[in-house]
Amino acid sequence: MYSNIILFCNALVYSLVLLIYWYKNRLFNVGVLLLSLYVIAAWSSLLLYTNKYFVYSNYYSEMSIEPFIYLFCALMLIISPFLFFKSNKITEIYCTKTDLLLTIIKCLLVVNVICIIIQIPTLRDMNGAIDWGELKENHYNSEERFWFYKYGLLSHINLLATGMMPISLALSFYTYFVLAPNKVNKIFFYSTLILEILVIIVNGNRGSIIIDAAYMFSLFLVLRTFMSKKRIRVIKRLFVITLIPLSFLFIIITQSRFGSDMLVYYNVKYAGESFVNFNGLMYNRLNGTTDGRAYFTLFTRIFSPESADYETGIEKWDFIEKKTNVRGQYFYTIVGAFLFEFGKIYTMFIFLLFSLLCRNILKKNKVISLAQFLFYSVFVYLLINGVFYFKFQGSGGNVTLLSLFVFMMLFRNEKVISKK
Repeated sequence: MYSNIILFCNALVYSLVLLIYWYKNRLFNVGVLLLSLYVIAAWSSLLLYTNKYFVYSNYYSEMSIEPFIYLFCALMLIISPFLFFKSNKITEIYCTKTDLLLTIIKCLLVVNVICIIIQIPTLRDMNGAIDWGELKENHYNSEERFWFYKYGLLSHINLLATGMMPISLALSFYTYFVLAPNKVNKIFFYSTLILEILVIIVNGNRGSIIIDAAYMFSLFLVLRTFMSKKRIRVIKRLFVITLIPLSFLFIIITQSRFGSDMLVYYNVKYAGESFVNFNGLMYNRLNGTTDGRAYFTLFTRIFSPESADYETGIEKWDFIEKKTNVRGQYFYTIVGAFLFEFGKIYTMFIFLLFSLLCRNILKKNKVISLAQFLFYSVFVYLLINGVFYFKFQGSGGNVTLLSLFVFMMLFRNEKVISKK
């Protein structure tokens, strides 16, 4: 009963923050979107904990107050810059380096086309008869089922496309829905969308369906104020056309893995387990850190050549458990990932610095640069995923951070062209 009260109070706190924020703004912006996701996770954690099946699971443990206080403070630090960023009031996203942008779009389009082609044999081999549970297990155990991993060039192109996906989606939305329409922008937009759908299918990742839908909606929240009515109708049709089949795919994957009888329980578990795990399985049991070697492998290899990428998720989980005495395979939110890497004190310090950096970069609200838009997009994507885990881990995720830095440097000196 004591744990139930803690979970209830935790969910109530997040709900109150959302209500206060909504009362002060009275507009659905990215702040409302992000807070809503964490409110859903908080209430789902209570529903999960009070479910009759949960007491028999490996996730069950007693709740305490301190972990949730720490989690709330850390989350509010990294979310707060996006609460003050009025995404619905943006009137212009300027890009004066249009030739550079067009060159980048063409390069990304080539990467998209190559990756779409190399995914087709994998999709064909699935033959429509798919064991989604086995597919997920194979994905965690080995990447050998993807034939192109045997070829270094194709493997690196796929890694680039995977890492660039949040940026590619943001650029495709910007170029197609904001800039003057042309054939290149149109093909780039649809190729990015098709590639992401193919990746979801071949990986059997139902969580990506929800995350991608939320991410694309966050892009719409920024771009809608200067979209034409025609473009808004297009995006609404696309939303319906893509969301309906993907929703069916989500249901099919869930039923295949867990069965119809347990469908509700496992959906609640998926939504709420990160909060429960952070409190009961991680925070008080953490004993040691991985020093950046579990999630920031691309960067740590620069300073520590002996640090190597993990070929499988299981290898990484084993490394985390060996270093921290906590199992690495569960959801612990984005905060939990940083606790693994840096411990409780350094994580809070990192989040404070990140919050100050975000406030500085996103300080303009009505007119922003393309670099600011990309920064906004990538880190909103990170926070959406942060309900469950740290998305930008491993080589693919580290490529996202590195690519964002490169793009912000390329477009850093843009100036607004005064309009007569």
